[in-house]
Amino acid sequence: MVEGTGAYTLIASMLSGSKVDQISIEGAHQPLDLEILQKLGDKDIVFGPVDIEEPRVETVEEIEGRVRQVPHRIEPGRLFSAPDCSMIYLEPAVARAKLTNLVEAARRVRESL
Repeated sequence: MVEGTGAYTLIASMLSGSKVDQISIEGAHQPLDLEILQKLGDKDIVFGPVDIEEPRVETVEEIEGRVRQVPHRIEPGRLFSAPDCSMIYLEPAVARAKLTNLVEAARRVRESL
């Protein structure tokens, strides 16, 4: 099984040429070389900057730092921050806190661009 950047590298050209408009990228749980984003063509990127495997709630600053790495590789208008689907397995209070911090981090980044 290929994980992280390796999996995206294998399918980047197919995704770039596909009819999909948005590609969801997990950006916190597994190490990922964000240079892969440039190989995805003009697709919008739905970037997951919170670790869905870690019950610790990341600070707004930690999440903001992850999100700020992306606009250097794609146009800011193509970036969307969102949680990964596996948040359903977190305790509700942890998921809520992570989402609250994600919203604040995204707001900070958006206002600075």
